[in-house]
Amino acid sequence: MAQQSGLEPNLRDVLRYALGGSAPSGFLDHLIDRQHCWDDELWRKLDEFAYEFRPDLAVWEVNVDDDGVLCEQRLPLLAPPDET
Repeated sequence: MAQQSGLEPNLRDVLRYALGGSAPSGFLDHLIDRQHCWDDELWRKLDEFAYEFRPDLAVWEVNVDDDGVLCEQRLPLLAPPDET
């Protein structure tokens, strides 16, 4: 579930970051055009890279469970495209 506020990290930039800082634009275009084929593990790794690359965009959900224990979870910065 990517953020809809317009503050989500740019997928191209995250891929470039994940690939060590440089990648040909044509290669990135090829990957992005086929993102519907990426598996959950790749999306999970890219979300981790997105957090490393742009931690300032992270959104944390904070809850208190029935025992009064505070729980926090980072919401995904990147998510697979909707399959509609």
